[in-house]
Amino acid sequence: MTQIKILWKNKNWEQLTTNETHEIFALRSRVFVVEQNCVYQDIDDKDLKAVHVCGVYKNNIIAYSRLFNEGDYFKEASFGRAVVEKKYRGKGLGDQLMKETLAVMKSNWPNKKNKNLCSSAPFRLLPKTRLYA
Repeated sequence: MTQIKILWKNKNWEQLTTNETHEIFALRSRVFVVEQNCVYQDIDDKDLKAVHVCGVYKNNIIAYSRLFNEGDYFKEASFGRAVVEKKYRGKGLGDQLMKETLAVMKSNWPNKKNKNLCSSAPFRLLPKTRLYA
């Protein structure tokens, strides 16, 4: 498996550029709506409260997840919309994305003793490490 060097960025809604927002919505649409045929309202008001974790490679967002503090979406701290661009799958990016996602959660909310992480992402994506301690 070839490792790709990803630049990880995490931003709240106000920090995202117009291009980043477009790339995020386009990536989520390609994967969730077109590829996985999930018919639901992807763009929602929850994006406004989320911390957006973006994996950038060659100036393109190819991996993404969105994170929420306790009470912003679920009772527990949570993440979802975890996605890797199709042509970059099988290279360990899903594991890198989950590790980065959990690290950002721990960094943003360090005083949370949250043992109950909630995810709308499939649990097969989670790394084989302690989730949030």
